[in-house]
Amino acid sequence: MQKLRISHFFPRPAFPLAVTHERAQIPLALHQHEFGELVIIAGGTGTHVTRRSSYAVGAGDVFFIPAGLPHGYRDTRNLDLFNVLLVPGAMPPRSFPVEQVPGYHALFHFEPRFRRRHQFESHLRLSGAALEEAVGTTRKIQREIAQGVAGFELMATGLLLELLASLCRHFARVRTPANDELLKIDRVIGEIVHHAAPPRLRDLARQTGMSVSTFQRAFRRATETSPRRYVVLHRLRKAAAQLREPGVTITEVAYAAGFNDSNYFSRLFRRHFGTTPRAWRTGKVGQVSDLPK
Repeated sequence: MQKLRISHFFPRPAFPLAVTHERAQIPLALHQHEFGELVIIAGGTGTHVTRRSSYAVGAGDVFFIPAGLPHGYRDTRNLDLFNVLLVPGAMPPRSFPVEQVPGYHALFHFEPRFRRRHQFESHLRLSGAALEEAVGTTRKIQREIAQGVAGFELMATGLLLELLASLCRHFARVRTPANDELLKIDRVIGEIVHHAAPPRLRDLARQTGMSVSTFQRAFRRATETSPRRYVVLHRLRKAAAQLREPGVTITEVAYAAGFNDSNYFSRLFRRHFGTTPRAWRTGKVGQVSDLPK
């Protein structure tokens, strides 16, 4: 199976964002990417295929293909699509908390996992002005990168954030039987991200209208982990980013991330990440994007 490389599709190697536009997408055999691909279909029809399923697609369909996921197209008829290519861990920048926008996790993480189970019924579909706006913003990103005028990185990144926030808002507004559970878990993750102290399990379950046991099963289906582990990893990842900031102690970082005991924090950090907070803060071990989610 062909694997599409970052080096072949990013016209500016130092910049982890690119846009391609296929005005008449030809049938494409199964392939996979080193990068993530946000697909916006501007017109025409076709069939999107994966290893185990296939789905009809047309104008207004928006969906995300994670890095490494095999996919392709067949039966294409004037299929006009834009691909927004994102290097994992680098784009969108972690300094901009896009994941706090309602709908982000549902659109970029949960829907791809549930795509086969939901038969593509939980994906995002835009129409009218919303589709025109998304296509217009994507064209601007493509133009900024192609022209490369001084400051294009800032302009293209700003436009990408605008595009992502808009798509997430649209996704969060449209409730269907297929995406309802995804959006409930998305809202819960927003609570986890926004609160310094970890919310109680029963409080999170109450927000979804589910029993604790039903909520735990739904959360695991969406995130592939338990609510408790998700909370712990979120706090540890937050601490890992803060450890790289100058002038803060490990104890201060531990308390800021919600841990009352710095020794306990250090043990958890090593158990989950395979290194100590002290070694991590030197910057010789890796990047936050490399840490488990």
